Amino acid sequence: MQQLAVEKRLNLTKSVIAERIGKNASTIYRELRRNSDGRSGRYKAELTQRK
Repeated sequence: MQQLAVEKRLNLTKSVIAERIGKNASTIYRELRRNSDGRSGRYKAELTQRK
């Protein structure tokens, strides 16, 4: 998968991300909800590795 520049990543909606990677938007929302830090609300990829 092609990496996006930081400024481009920040402007993408969840729906656009889903479309670009060929997944349903609900999958993206679920992934973000499941693996976001409880305090800050920020997505943490390392949390996915722990589960």
